[in-house]
Amino acid sequence: LIFVVDSSDHDRISVAREDLHRMINEAPSAMPFLIIANKQDIPGCMTVMEVYEALRLDQPTKIGKRRHHIHACCVL
Repeated sequence: LIFVVDSSDHDRISVAREDLHRMINEAPSAMPFLIIANKQDIPGCMTVMEVYEALRLDQPTKIGKRRHHIHACCVL
């Protein structure tokens, strides 16, 4: 599962969180996921750790034992 999040959009990160958790709950339990933290070149964007916390991936009950990774990037 690949999920792209706008790391500069602080106002809509909660919407992204809800969408991601819905997708995680619907996906097979062994499916790993990759989160792309896009727009890292924009001043004031969330760091990878801030995205991780805002998406509540620090709560093991939300993701279970799924393998996951957050990758910072900027696509121009």
